[in-house]
Amino acid sequence: MRKLLIGVGALLLLGSVALLVIPLAGTGSAQTASATTRTATVQRTTLYDTVEGSGSVTAEQVSALSFEVAGTVTQVLVEMGDEVTEGQVLAVLDTGDLEYDVRLAEMSLRIQQADYDEATSPATAEEIAQAEAQLAQALSQLESAQADLENVEDQRLTSCASLDTAEETLADAQTNYDEYVMAGYDQDPAFVPDPDSSEAKALANAQASYDKADAQCRLSTSTLGSTTALEIAQANYDQTLASYNDVIDGPSETELLQAEVKLQQSQLQLEQAQDALDGATLYAPYDGVVTAVNIVVGQEVSATTMAITVADTSRLHIDVSVDELDVTSVEQGLQANITLQALDNLVVTGSVRQIAPSGSSSQGLVTYTVRVDMDTTVDETAPGDTAAAPAAPGGFVPAQGSAAASGDTAATAGSAAAPGGMGQGGMSAMREIFTAIQTMGGAQAVTAMLAEDGGEDTFYAQLTEAGVSEEAITALKDMGGPAALIEMMANGPMGQGGGGFAGGGQAGTGQSATTQATAADLSLIRLGMTADVEVIVNMEENVLVVSTSAIQRDTAGTYVMVDDGNGGQTRVAVTPGTTKSGMTVIEGDISEGAVVYIPETSSTSGSTTSGLGMGGFGALTGGGGMGGGQMPAMPSGGGMPAGGPPGG
Repeated sequence: MRKLLIGVGALLLLGSVALLVIPLAGTGSAQTASATTRTATVQRTTLYDTVEGSGSVTAEQVSALSFEVAGTVTQVLVEMGDEVTEGQVLAVLDTGDLEYDVRLAEMSLRIQQADYDEATSPATAEEIAQAEAQLAQALSQLESAQADLENVEDQRLTSCASLDTAEETLADAQTNYDEYVMAGYDQDPAFVPDPDSSEAKALANAQASYDKADAQCRLSTSTLGSTTALEIAQANYDQTLASYNDVIDGPSETELLQAEVKLQQSQLQLEQAQDALDGATLYAPYDGVVTAVNIVVGQEVSATTMAITVADTSRLHIDVSVDELDVTSVEQGLQANITLQALDNLVVTGSVRQIAPSGSSSQGLVTYTVRVDMDTTVDETAPGDTAAAPAAPGGFVPAQGSAAASGDTAATAGSAAAPGGMGQGGMSAMREIFTAIQTMGGAQAVTAMLAEDGGEDTFYAQLTEAGVSEEAITALKDMGGPAALIEMMANGPMGQGGGGFAGGGQAGTGQSATTQATAADLSLIRLGMTADVEVIVNMEENVLVVSTSAIQRDTAGTYVMVDDGNGGQTRVAVTPGTTKSGMTVIEGDISEGAVVYIPETSSTSGSTTSGLGMGGFGALTGGGGMGGGQMPAMPSGGGMPAGGPPGG
């Protein structure tokens, strides 16, 4: 929602204090219009427009942390609400097995590193000499095997020479024996060879000689060696030669790649083991506050267990929904007032950080999310270690800080011109009470009520019936009760000399009070608190304003009557601008501080008492106070229209 705010108040985000512009009001017996004199003062201010929304206090980021491995919780080192720094250990699991895995991986890496270093290092003179010696030895063994094989063949031929002779003798003996047998069958079919015959004996002797020669040949061949020894010697030589070439030429590209891959695999295994060990410890990802602790010592957790939640509270913000008709006037960097309901409407400054590029539609209403950052820093130079906070929203803001009119001095930082050093809670209470007084018949009715027996009790009862909170009534009692209230209204202490109950004096010319958010106030801010946000847009700075009732018109144009300082009046032509809550922007040959006359348009008869003139109330609310003009439903005298609207 968007609204135009006009009034005379203080807006700390500009670092200035406003002068409350309230008309003067006369009192006493009946006066005619011509006898009544009221004035107002021209002020230089800043006019601003606002876009409003509400949301909740949110952290810059919130992280729900979990362990990267499963295990048993052995340490929980933080509690909910603890402040932590980036990298701080929050909780730890049992790491015995994980540490063992790391040690094994380290050993494996050392072995693979040694192999890789050996493969990539050039051969030394000693290694080359050793390789040459091994190659020479293998060559000697090969040559010896080749010579042995040649000698074996010669020896075999020599050993087996008698086998051929024995074979021929056996063949001849077999022929003779066969002829002997055939001849015997020819002579006698019942012939039986005589084993003692010369032919049979010769055959038996020849067979025995052959068997003996064959056995001797076989034995000599087996005992003297074979080609197997030569094959073994050749294989040994080839292998030794390859090793020699590796030493001289170095490893091949394939061998280097294999050694590198094995080394990298060992490195990855160590990293995985170390990551698993590190994953058994929770660290704070950034500076922040612990918002939840969901684990206890001895608990078995998995990698999906949300153990501890940390919020980054270094930068708080509120996301508000802004109507599509208003979002075009919101820009990044615009200042804002943020009111925290839970902290008795504590107000802090803020600024627009982001505006959503796309909107969302609900029931035909399109809104855009606007993110407003809260300023929660503490001004170390301000008295009392306070942080600047804006006054309650509303109205015209002084273009520059200045001392109060009528000789009043400017309010100091951190101090309000409210009675008894009234703080934010007291100001809220007074707003409730003065609103209730209007519903009770105004100041006259309250004064009459208090004059009666039991009037104070009746007054408190009617405040309760009017909806005033117990906290506000208690605050009033702490400030002195109805008697102090009457004194405030009569003498105008709320604005350091403005706005009396009797309508006398210049209402609200004192410095408007400012509010300061102390470090203690800021420490009470909690995530999720409801916040009302007013983004200040379309500032019209360094403009002159005057009570609208002082502006007159005739056929010659628009003008105001200015006090010439000698009891006379001078007509000054002005061009009016924006008007709101009884105040109008003017341009013309007129300066700040000029006193202008307000024409009286009505008269009263009989004895009167002026109405409630609460010009100084702006000092409590931080916005424009209610001045000495006519107040609705009240008798004539000091009233509200000449001043700005109540702050907030």
